[in-house]
Amino acid sequence: MKKADGSHEIHFSNFEVTNGPDLKVYVSSHANPESASDVLDSTWVNISHLKGNKGDQVYRLPSDINIDDIQSVVIWCEAFSVLFADAPLT
Repeated sequence: MKKADGSHEIHFSNFEVTNGPDLKVYVSSHANPESASDVLDSTWVNISHLKGNKGDQVYRLPSDINIDDIQSVVIWCEAFSVLFADAPLT
């Protein structure tokens, strides 16, 4: 979502994911990552620690990200390099 000040945010609504260790929110250039290699072979950026495994959440994107390159949001276990969940962006 683009804000009035030109910044961008990602909103999670009715969000739920399996809890796990060291979960992060990544954005990725891969449109539909289905495996860890899909994420690792794409251009990705770690946005934040996951705030919680349930509920509505908002994450502000860094200003230096090219929004046109982002194709999906990924929940990633950084400690074990495991893809927990993904969602394509439209």
